[in-house]
Amino acid sequence: MKIVQSAADPRRSVFSFGQLADIEDTDPEGGAVTLDARGVILDCDAPCERLFGYVRDQIIGRHLSMLLPELANIDLFQNGHLNDKLHFFCHIGRRFLVLHRDGARLAGRLFLTMIGSDDAPGLRVVVASPA
Repeated sequence: MKIVQSAADPRRSVFSFGQLADIEDTDPEGGAVTLDARGVILDCDAPCERLFGYVRDQIIGRHLSMLLPELANIDLFQNGHLNDKLHFFCHIGRRFLVLHRDGARLAGRLFLTMIGSDDAPGLRVVVASPA
């Protein structure tokens, strides 16, 4: 498995409305969600519940973009592989918008682990604050 950091396509960035410096950093412990290839949330851990303010049952079956809006129009996979742009943005440690249930905006980084098989790819996403 390959672990990378990620963020979304800057041409579709939701950061146009504010500066990242004004957005609170996320919990350094991070929270993790497991996704299918379409970005639908299959599972999450307790730190994820605290980070986003939702209980597990409220986000299972929803698209990741409800938590990370920059990923709304991004294909996570292309031809069975992690999206090249996501891979690039991971490498540079780009911060992205994280939305809490109460409306708070946080800045964070993504760490991605590809899971599953070529026929049924999935993704484990850990959201953490910048180092």
